[in-house]
Amino acid sequence: MDSNIVKRFGEYLKKSGYSVSGTVYPFISECIKEENGETAVIQLVDLSDTYGAGSEGISRESAGTEWIDPEMLKKQTENVTDVCGGDNVRVLTLFFADDYRTVIPLMRDDPMCWVIEPDKPRLVIDELRIKDFHGMRDSIVNFLIYMSESNREPVIKKEKPSPVVYGLVAVNIVIFILSAYVFPETVNAGMMDYDLVKDGQLYRLIAAMFLHGGVDHILGNMLSLFVMGTLVEREAGSVKFTVIYMLSGIMGNLTSFLYEMISGVRYTSVGASGAIYGIMGAVVLLALKRRSGLNVTGRRLFIAVAYCIYSSFAMPGIDYAAHIGGLVSGFLMSTLLLR
Repeated sequence: MDSNIVKRFGEYLKKSGYSVSGTVYPFISECIKEENGETAVIQLVDLSDTYGAGSEGISRESAGTEWIDPEMLKKQTENVTDVCGGDNVRVLTLFFADDYRTVIPLMRDDPMCWVIEPDKPRLVIDELRIKDFHGMRDSIVNFLIYMSESNREPVIKKEKPSPVVYGLVAVNIVIFILSAYVFPETVNAGMMDYDLVKDGQLYRLIAAMFLHGGVDHILGNMLSLFVMGTLVEREAGSVKFTVIYMLSGIMGNLTSFLYEMISGVRYTSVGASGAIYGIMGAVVLLALKRRSGLNVTGRRLFIAVAYCIYSSFAMPGIDYAAHIGGLVSGFLMSTLLLR
């Protein structure tokens, strides 16, 4: 691998507003940029046969291979975080290596690591890593295309689709059309009703998730499902996403049932909101873990969730118990499934 590519990529980042400087380690460069109230730092780690470029390069043997270990990289990341101010600093470590597999022991389970294999050329982002970093994913792809002499193989695979999300949106829309215009009795047969559930009609805990009370209701829910669901399914995979969605919906409706039992208030309800709030809980967890390229500060995230909870209480006709039950259930399940 030509280690000049690391230097060239540093120059490429300068054109995007990053300042580039060396570190105490000859094989690590730091690229720093202030953006949207955050400090974005990209550490370029050169794992080529020579560190640096040309005659001034330092060989692995003379640099000391013992320098390259996970703890050293962790300390280097902590150091640059402290120097840049701490709280609103995000650090991406970008390895340049001939073979992605040789870098796995260095990355371990750190989500903030990517690998460039210049000789392929390709950017490698496995399922444990964030999917974007301040738009850098596309920038790297463009850089590799520019540097490549031919496009003999794809630079990066397209994002996998989200089949469960698409399927759920389609099923909900079809059921809404049928229940609104062809079989209107479907809503009464499947909606949440405390007395009927208590009498043993437990299927309503699930059936109510696929029924909606009007065009605005289903449009709002399906838009939320599409926006948040595709993100979570991409990170969690289809099976885990389905588990989070379905169990959040069931737990949301069960929370509503328990609230009615304790409070003595009786009402009927339909909608996928409990399940969708569960997906919101998963998004909260992903944002807190800084995964999926979510550029969301803790304050913004708190405001968004607080507003949704406030809306559940403030707007008439909203089953806020199902919303809160789904949100909490989705978050707790995600802590177990999205490690």
